[in-house]
Amino acid sequence: MKGRALSDRYEIQAELGRGGMGVVYRAHDPILDRDVAIKVLTKSSLSGHQAEDRFRREARLVARMDHPHIVPVHDFGDHDDSFFFVMPYLSGRTLRQVLDDGKASLGHLLEIAAQIADALAYSHSQGVVHRDVKPANVMVLDARSGEPHVRVMDFGIAAAESDLRLTQPGEIVGTFVYGSPEQLSDDEVGPASDLYSLGAMLYEMIAGHVPFDGKLARIVLRVLTERPTPLSELVDEVDPSLEALVASCLEKDVAERPADAAQIGATLRDVRTRLAPAVRDRPADAVERAAPRSAADTTSPTEPAFVGREAIKERLLGHLAAAHEGSARLVLVAGEAGIGKTRLLQSFAAGVADDARVLRGR
Repeated sequence: MKGRALSDRYEIQAELGRGGMGVVYRAHDPILDRDVAIKVLTKSSLSGHQAEDRFRREARLVARMDHPHIVPVHDFGDHDDSFFFVMPYLSGRTLRQVLDDGKASLGHLLEIAAQIADALAYSHSQGVVHRDVKPANVMVLDARSGEPHVRVMDFGIAAAESDLRLTQPGEIVGTFVYGSPEQLSDDEVGPASDLYSLGAMLYEMIAGHVPFDGKLARIVLRVLTERPTPLSELVDEVDPSLEALVASCLEKDVAERPADAAQIGATLRDVRTRLAPAVRDRPADAVERAAPRSAADTTSPTEPAFVGREAIKERLLGHLAAAHEGSARLVLVAGEAGIGKTRLLQSFAAGVADDARVLRGR
């Protein structure tokens, strides 16, 4: 595409990056004499006309949004059997780069998170759920005041890409360490899912690592079944209300999470004003942090640190019922040693022994 116009208007200058279904280019709009960023997505990756129609509806919704902490969409169209979004070209760093650098203070990071909450509160009021809130989708721009200025990217675009994530091994780990339990199950994904993702980013800002890590199967299982290690066990001098906020964002039950993003933003700003300067202004890489625990670390011989068994058993029963109706099913239960797989399956098998033949092999 380099060297020729996109849709007879935009002059492509350079490729900025690839990921998921799309490619991002830096381009120039000669009519308005401004640089822009263009994300191009293939129609074939949207899995049919229904997904394509939904994508168009999302694009129109996003194009109408107007908020200082959201990257706006200037244009949307078709080109060479692809969709493209046109957005302003922003000079700054992603939140992923900021976190990797480790120089930002806790106060700085809390303001970044509060501005992300502002963006989500607005988008949710407009009926738009992001579905992929993560550090790579947040731009942090330098402001003359010394305060960060945040722009959240890929509203609507992330919604379209969500259908493809499970078929993109290179993308899923980076996405689902911030993904909500309902995104990994058949439950409806709503605004509370974005709040969980914001909570996962807050956890990383404070602890230096995400709530759950490891290989793909382990991440999925831990997001669905485990509680993260309390922040106060990982970092000294954690404000109790901040710890409580992050824990509530990461609740498995949607009803237990904060009421909305605006509440999160208000709490974050309140915490920031109350922090002692020595804590608020200390660079993140100077904070003493404990290493993340593995699944085995949070397990005891008498009672594994494993929540949500009943919900998982209900899902297994649903698969069994479908099998009884003639729909063949293969369900794999995976996870770290000691997490409770055997106990779960023994309990499930005991409950269905009268309705199904249970075979055990070694």
